Amino acid sequence: MTRARDKASAVVANFASTGIDDNSDATAVTIDSSERVGIGVTSMVNKLVLPNASYFAMQDSSGAESLAIRANSTNTMEILTGGGVKVNIDSSGRVTMPSQPSFFATGSWSYDTNKFWKGFATVGHNVGNHWNNTTGTWTCPIAGSYLIYASVHHDTISTYHLWAFSKNGNTVNPWVQDYNGSSSGENTTASSCVVVCAANDTLRFYSNGSYATAYTGGYVTVGVHLIG
Repeated sequence: MTRARDKASAVVANFASTGIDDNSDATAVTIDSSERVGIGVTSMVNKLVLPNASYFAMQDSSGAESLAIRANSTNTMEILTGGGVKVNIDSSGRVTMPSQPSFFATGSWSYDTNKFWKGFATVGHNVGNHWNNTTGTWTCPIAGSYLIYASVHHDTISTYHLWAFSKNGNTVNPWVQDYNGSSSGENTTASSCVVVCAANDTLRFYSNGSYATAYTGGYVTVGVHLIG
């Protein structure tokens, strides 16, 4: 006669029940006496533990497991969406977002007919490809706050030059004025501001048509960064 205690301690092969099926050839899940759960590990300190480099995944609205968190081999926590790493948090608490939209351009450039700046000689980076260098237009991919900045150096200006940033064709900061009073002198101006934008808003750099100079030399730096 088999006692109940013996039945409780016996290993049941090919166990199956509604919603549960054992097809493993090794221990897959461990639950210890302190109610700590390990998936793929057998010694736990916290309540739920996965092995290194494993994903804790969540399904999106289509059922794909495109939302995930994992610790990589360098002990950095990664947050993944859309199949790629979007946020890294290292063991010192430093946060990086490699897909954060931004661009940086410098060098010689030209005006369009409305004195917007375009065609910079060097585009240092263009994360997400939201900067169109041909038209000199940044298109905001998402609603948020964007840092826009520019630095302009003139070495052959003897008249006023006014420049500013625009959002959807409207000036968003006070005009910045270049003037040194001498065609042989030098002058540098810089400005930056944070602009709250909706998705598909455009940001550009331009000069006042009444006070634009013909100088478009190689001492100009511009950029936009999504900050939050």
